[in-house]
Amino acid sequence: MSTAHVIQLIRGSAKRNIARITDLVAPPHCLACKMPVRDAASLCAPCWRKLVLIEEPCCDRLGLPFAHDEGEGAISAAAIAHPPEWDRARSATVFNETSRELVHALKYGDRHETALLMARLMLRAARPLLEGADALVAVPLHWRRLWRRRFNQSALLARFMAERSGIAFRPELLVRQAATRQQVGLDHEARRRNVRRAFAVPEGRDGCCGSAGLAASGCGADRCGDLCACDRAPACPYLRLK
Repeated sequence: MSTAHVIQLIRGSAKRNIARITDLVAPPHCLACKMPVRDAASLCAPCWRKLVLIEEPCCDRLGLPFAHDEGEGAISAAAIAHPPEWDRARSATVFNETSRELVHALKYGDRHETALLMARLMLRAARPLLEGADALVAVPLHWRRLWRRRFNQSALLARFMAERSGIAFRPELLVRQAATRQQVGLDHEARRRNVRRAFAVPEGRDGCCGSAGLAASGCGADRCGDLCACDRAPACPYLRLK
């Protein structure tokens, strides 16, 4: 047995022991309803049944689910009427009470373990987008909002997705150059106006965006799509937990 293999076994055993100790000190609970569960960063059986995952067939542009298979590459009436700035988008779940609890637990409750489950769900929905993608880029926060929130949930999701997919996480490819009001309560057009000129690709990074694909997690991607869909970056797949 090689030294590297022995070290790997020791690390794996240490992780399992730490997990057991953590479960004894703070037993895992359902991320949505707080009921006790066996595994950390998971849901109980009733909450899993309430979580509605978006499956194929769906709109190739917006990821909206179809009632029937419309054929490969089919797009919805909404995508035809209002074409998005990105090439393709996918949502992991239908927005309901359970998925809202997950989003709020991460965004407002500082429950970072929620991002582990959300990242797994997003990767599941993202398979067709991530094929050939060069980088995962999170939607950045302005430094003042980051100071108040203490972390960027979009970056946390993108980092976990990168670790599990093997795709590079490149937060430096997009910067926040202006503070904006919160998006909560704004309609679609107001959100677009709110984040106009809020993001930028840093000088010297233009060539990094012109590759096979770019996946972003978080809201505010309408404006990021404007940047990524320009001449420098012909493809901008976009993923969110809806």
